[in-house]
Amino acid sequence: MNEATLPTLGIDISKDSFHLELSCNNKLRHRKFTNRQEGFAELCVWLVKHKVQQVHACLEATGPYSEDLALYLYQHGHRVSVVNPAQIKAFGQSELRRNKDDQPDAGLIRRFCEKQQPAAWTPLPASVRELQALTRHLENLHETRQQQLNRLEGNKTKGVVKSLRKLVAYLDTEIARTEKQIDDHIDNHPDLQGRCQLLESIPGIGKRTAAKLLAEIDDISQYKSARQVAAYAGLTPKNNRSGTIRGKTRLSKTGNARVRKALFLPAMTAKRYNPATAPLCVSSFTSPLVYSSQANSSTPIMNYFPPLDFQDGIYRARVPSILRVPINIPLLNGATGCLEKSGCVSARIQPSCSRQSQAACR
Repeated sequence: MNEATLPTLGIDISKDSFHLELSCNNKLRHRKFTNRQEGFAELCVWLVKHKVQQVHACLEATGPYSEDLALYLYQHGHRVSVVNPAQIKAFGQSELRRNKDDQPDAGLIRRFCEKQQPAAWTPLPASVRELQALTRHLENLHETRQQQLNRLEGNKTKGVVKSLRKLVAYLDTEIARTEKQIDDHIDNHPDLQGRCQLLESIPGIGKRTAAKLLAEIDDISQYKSARQVAAYAGLTPKNNRSGTIRGKTRLSKTGNARVRKALFLPAMTAKRYNPATAPLCVSSFTSPLVYSSQANSSTPIMNYFPPLDFQDGIYRARVPSILRVPINIPLLNGATGCLEKSGCVSARIQPSCSRQSQAACR
């Protein structure tokens, strides 16, 4: 069946249940199911009852609440679209909606699916999903540990201090155990291991950052350029112009915040210790996307683009970064590693590399 003619199914999902609106043969049907495997099976039986073999299902990205249902529908041959809730909200505002409820929300999502025909969703490979769960769990453990340390600084009661210290020690143990799980997981999957080694060949990218990037950016080869990867991470410039008004150009931040967070310190390290990145930083600012008059060393766009250019080039060539003169630089985990001044990977892979960057490679 043509994807454009598939019956549309809008799903408004919550923790315990999800509401549906199905459009089939010019008729609307509504139903509510539990957000568990039993409810998923009942949904399939309900679709068969209405003689619907395949649907275009659309639901909002709500993390663990939507992942299981989206994966279930995908595995049963349905076309699934997992969309940003901000898109649904904006679509509802365009209809001047005044009320909000579960069943009307399911109808809103179905109409959005019918009119906009959002792209089909493809689940991450099982190995990447597990790595993503581990890296995000590790990030949560670090945040919780920092919270307890903050409480420890402001508390002088002996009983509370003793309890907090025990909790921090336990979190340290869990952090070490989770880090080992991440390392073992990458080592047990040759594809992840190979890509991790390529990422670690970039000056400023350590083992932990490489694991985060692998978890959040599954297959970088699906992007046509480093700028598309930057757009996915929300690192592209956001212009503010209207008529004669010329506002400040800022980061759009419409993208994966975890990628931005993972890249910030490696980008600062590479900018400071890798001479090949300085011309790239200037090149990023003199592009038509950003006013050259606003380019300065404190603008964050300048710091993010070079690692993405290096990562994109290395991934496409499937070869490590060119390394030459040894230098010692601090790594992200606090240790000092012996790296070497990098040649410009983009210079020999991407024809868009500047002459200054090519000169830095010689």
